[in-house]
Amino acid sequence: MALIHSMMGNLNHVGAFDIFMPWLLFLAIIYAIISKHEVFGTEVSVQGVISILLSFFMVNYALPPYFLTNLFGIMGMFVAGGVVLIILLGMAGIKFGDLFGEDNKTVLALAIAIVAVLIFIGVGGMLPIHLSEELVVTFGFFIIMAATVYMLGAKGGD
Repeated sequence: MALIHSMMGNLNHVGAFDIFMPWLLFLAIIYAIISKHEVFGTEVSVQGVISILLSFFMVNYALPPYFLTNLFGIMGMFVAGGVVLIILLGMAGIKFGDLFGEDNKTVLALAIAIVAVLIFIGVGGMLPIHLSEELVVTFGFFIIMAATVYMLGAKGGD
């Protein structure tokens, strides 16, 4: 365990998580988009060079320190929590797909999108806009309350 911890510390010290990993992430995403939609034709070398250059420009844009690390770390915790929730529902005999029904799939997608936006804001994704933690939590609770009222109203109307 100490070896892995030491290796991660060395990688952090040389800037692998600040420069190389974001560059590699952006490279993969940009290359996938360019090659799928054939924006610059079908020539692989052209797609590769343009992807490399665009990913360097993305990394050159000053991201806040540890932004991507925090973002993916928090998203990982929510994914793990979702897996635990699905396991607990399965142990109780409830299928996750049946939980919201066909009519409320939009509500589930909207709730996931709102949680993703709140996480993005929480890790500093909107730097020009400074939102306090209390305001974000309050906003989140209002959204949860509104979704609950909507779901109760939808079930009461049947």
